[in-house]
Amino acid sequence: MKELFNYIKDYFSKPIYPYLFAVFPIVFIFSNNLDELYLYQIVLPITLSLFATIIVFFGLKIILHDSYKAAVLTSLALIIFFSYGHIFTLIEGYKVLGFQVGRNKYLLPFVSLIFISGFLVLRKTKLDLTKFNKLLNLIVIVLLLISLTKIGAFAVSNNLKIFEKSSTEMQNPNVNTAKSEKLPDIYYIILDGYARKSTLKSVHKYDNSEFLNYLKKKGFYVSRKSQSNYSLTLLSLCSSLNMEYINTLVEKPITDSKKRDEAIEMIRNNEVSKFLKSKGYKFINIGTGWGATDKNRYANEVHHYRQRNELTKLLYETTLLIALERFQLGDADSILFAFEKLKEIPELSGPTFTFAHIVSPHPPYLFDRNGNKRENYHKGFDTPKAWEERDKYVDQLIFINTKTKEIVENILDKSENEPIIIIQGDHGTGSTGNTPLEKVSDETFDERMDIFNSYYLPGKGKTILYDTITPVNSFRKILNYYFDEDYEILDDKSYYSQYRSYFEFIVTPNEKD
Repeated sequence: MKELFNYIKDYFSKPIYPYLFAVFPIVFIFSNNLDELYLYQIVLPITLSLFATIIVFFGLKIILHDSYKAAVLTSLALIIFFSYGHIFTLIEGYKVLGFQVGRNKYLLPFVSLIFISGFLVLRKTKLDLTKFNKLLNLIVIVLLLISLTKIGAFAVSNNLKIFEKSSTEMQNPNVNTAKSEKLPDIYYIILDGYARKSTLKSVHKYDNSEFLNYLKKKGFYVSRKSQSNYSLTLLSLCSSLNMEYINTLVEKPITDSKKRDEAIEMIRNNEVSKFLKSKGYKFINIGTGWGATDKNRYANEVHHYRQRNELTKLLYETTLLIALERFQLGDADSILFAFEKLKEIPELSGPTFTFAHIVSPHPPYLFDRNGNKRENYHKGFDTPKAWEERDKYVDQLIFINTKTKEIVENILDKSENEPIIIIQGDHGTGSTGNTPLEKVSDETFDERMDIFNSYYLPGKGKTILYDTITPVNSFRKILNYYFDEDYEILDDKSYYSQYRSYFEFIVTPNEKD
């Protein structure tokens, strides 16, 4: 026992905390996103982080001739690296006396100065850092154990996701995809965060009539008073693709994390695709980087741009990587890829059901109105600050309108049989704030819930639609009319909730037709 104690004591006297610092932020992010990430995804980031830490530590040790000083300075470098994105997001766009301080070209020199100052102080100091070394070892071990305990607890109560299904498993070869000349191709295209005409006019001071009139001339029905059934993408898509309000899921006696996990599974293995596959449809999934819709093992074909996974995106947004502008362009390319892939669908042997989730015009604002990629943009995703650049939202929406016109022209021109097309927002915008649920104003509610909603239905299909239709009834109407089903048409309702309380709702009936 004494030998073990001496071994531990001797081990703690060594500067091991830089290596733990290199691992902890990655494990911490993973532990807080267990319902969206896979265990294998942390292996490469941890390996690279450890490799870089070893190089920096031994390089500084050679320069400073002291392991303890090298360890402190290496840890300072790691803290700067892993906290940079948080700091940048916090100060981005801030002005002091009219001077915009929240920019990489100012923040990078500032953190470099901190590191250089730390180097100069440590090189000159004659303090004994042994006790400080032991304290830091202990602190980082405790922090790491907290995250590991959280992962362990999740693994016990849930199914910890280790690997994604392979591409061959995603092809789902057992589904009947026999060609039928009578069945129309069906497109369900989600333009994330696309607001209704009334919201664009009142909140964003933009008249979207030109685009809506274009759709109407092409034969689309554009509803004037549609609202989303849910204010958050995960719940909205879970509801629309399963043609149900998700009250059964909400009422389950399980944790919110597990409910979100089940909602993701419901999006992927949804009732609409299961019904259509039973009729001989090929299910095609097109994603643009959002975890729940980017990949789908139940689809016959899965298409998404070659880009970073969810963990890499989180690390990019929170670390020094956020300063690398070229690294940002993958998001823009994934949007462009999705539009181009949609143009290819009419040429496939059919019938096909294509679900495309395009995370735009939702922030970040990657494009100007002419489609040029922005080099500098707010990196936030769904916060009031991310939405408040209303002029950039409008610019991106105008470009998305242009790309949407292209795919509409392409699909209508190349389809052998008249297709069914739904182009829809999953929720509206969120620029009017994020107040506590009990204090949400009518203005905030309307902005978030009012959505763009359009349908191209062959024959006399437009006669089944109405101006206040919500996504939960979209496929109920379509399957009843074109496949002689008998789904009940549900009351149109809207459930407003926020990220900090996913399953606590304000329930409001939809507008009257």
